[in-house]
Amino acid sequence: MRLVYVANQYLPSNYVDSIQVIKTVEALALAGARVSLVVPAVLTWPPLTRARLERRIAEFYGLDDLPFDLLPVPTLPRTAWEFEKELPGLFAPLFTSRRSDTVFYTRYWLPFYTACWFHPRVVFETHRDVAKLHPLSFRYLRWASQRRNLLAVVTNADLVTGLLREGGVCAEKVVTVHNGHDGSLFAEPLDSAEARRRTGLPLGRHLVFYGGTIGAHKAPEVLLALARQCKDLLFCIAGEATPAFREAALSCGNVLLTGWLGPEALRDHLAAADVLLIPPSSRPLLEARRTLLPLKLYQYLAAGRPIVAPDLPDIREVLDGDNALLVAPDRLEDGVMALRRLLAGPDLSAKLAKAALQTAKRYTWVTRGQRLLAILEARLRRGN
Repeated sequence: MRLVYVANQYLPSNYVDSIQVIKTVEALALAGARVSLVVPAVLTWPPLTRARLERRIAEFYGLDDLPFDLLPVPTLPRTAWEFEKELPGLFAPLFTSRRSDTVFYTRYWLPFYTACWFHPRVVFETHRDVAKLHPLSFRYLRWASQRRNLLAVVTNADLVTGLLREGGVCAEKVVTVHNGHDGSLFAEPLDSAEARRRTGLPLGRHLVFYGGTIGAHKAPEVLLALARQCKDLLFCIAGEATPAFREAALSCGNVLLTGWLGPEALRDHLAAADVLLIPPSSRPLLEARRTLLPLKLYQYLAAGRPIVAPDLPDIREVLDGDNALLVAPDRLEDGVMALRRLLAGPDLSAKLAKAALQTAKRYTWVTRGQRLLAILEARLRRGN
């Protein structure tokens, strides 16, 4: 199978969706697909060669090399709004091969809009409650799902699949393929002492770690509220923070902000932690609805450390009472009690960590690529 994946991000980028795109494209290529990744290219002087861009992307995302073809498409000069990065994707369906074994794949709306009209085989991926966040686009998706050229709508969670089907998207077109983690990155166990030596984090103090987006839709203020209630613990937060959040974090006195971390540094920080935390808030699911079942969850599992997370439907697709400590969302006191319980109970922590590692084996990028390719090949055969 030939697969043309169209993205609208300048690469490399620390946006989480760019990480998910790169790892999915890599996994599909390793599974046997011939993959081309179309991305917008920033106009620079002197021009950035494709070979240099490939090296930058490989280094940034922790790849030995790129097992797929990178097709950077020059666009208009970069603007503050970055609308110009949408142009290559908008016109890509017009120039993509229409061979019978070629599939057009994207998780971005503009390429999807045009692909439905101009390409004979299309796959769209979404991780959001589209009906709530993008009602007009949802109507388009519902219409497109009745067309023969839309082979599949791929989601990252059964919850998203259910929402799409309930909203009228053709049920047989929608399929869940969960995300994963980089199995090779976590192949060698790393003990806490060595991880703290590598990261410079202090020994002799309990460490709670959060790594991911720090936007308002992720309820990061809950992290700081927990830190204020647990002054004896050190909270380490990785991700790009706003000035206001940095100021609030510094005022806590027991919060360390690392900024964005690359793959190996993130792995080391995860291994250094005593507890890995997803803010126990319902806002990401019930209000924001932007990325259900967050990517960080799979990295947490692979790190083999006890996890505290909110007891919510999307989280429960992967986490349960055996591989994580789930707490009622929006109840700060329950979050505090969960942290105290884990740090005071090494047997419980060890049990949860062991179960997390077992669960992680089912969710790797390699597994996702193999399953996704098998689904697409079956749909392609049926469509042809």
